[in-house]
Amino acid sequence: MNTYQIIAAFSLLTLYALPVTGAPPPVNLVKNGSFELGNVGFTSDYILSIYDGGYVITTDPSIFNGNLVSVADHTTGAGNMFSGNGHATVGKTVWESQNIHVLANTTYTFEVWVMNVCCKPSAAFPDPASTNPASLRFDIVIGSEIATLGNMDTNLYAGIWDSFSTNWLSVTSVDITLRITDTNTEIFGNDFAIDDIRFLAPVPEPDTYAMFLLGLGLLGFMSAYRKSKVD
Repeated sequence: MNTYQIIAAFSLLTLYALPVTGAPPPVNLVKNGSFELGNVGFTSDYILSIYDGGYVITTDPSIFNGNLVSVADHTTGAGNMFSGNGHATVGKTVWESQNIHVLANTTYTFEVWVMNVCCKPSAAFPDPASTNPASLRFDIVIGSEIATLGNMDTNLYAGIWDSFSTNWLSVTSVDITLRITDTNTEIFGNDFAIDDIRFLAPVPEPDTYAMFLLGLGLLGFMSAYRKSKVD
């Protein structure tokens, strides 16, 4: 079997298997968006602390602050999450990704899970304990420009994971960063957790793969046919 026949055979075999396997899942471009690697892959204006304007990477916020609810992460129920204690100063970045390169005229999907972690119900913290839940803003930063993807308040009741998701269409091929800010500057009750931050790059649909592989197969057969005619 010559090279052209091998290409054709491989293409057709892959095309035959495609309806079973389907296209691969989207690729998450955020490094350590689930925080399983610990305190890496992002920057923050918050400091490593359990106090106001601080954060910890933890499996349970109550480990570091006994007033916070005992909850598991969103990813596996046994992994890490980002737990923040709201900052009193306006505009402080909670979390910002490393540089992410995007392609021009491409639709990306941003997803994140957030939770109110204040507080264990008590005389000081009735249920719902938090009257000032975090109000998170999600931005894309391109140089000096900021495009806001949306805003979301954490649930008034603590211990409930809620998701935010939206699409974003790029204009040019450029490096961006993703940024999360807590616009609430109240100290009391402004405690939150973040997990599973994803910025998903699109993948070709199965029919796109099919057409590509079919093209390869036809190209291989045509090349083999022409070669046989010459020989």
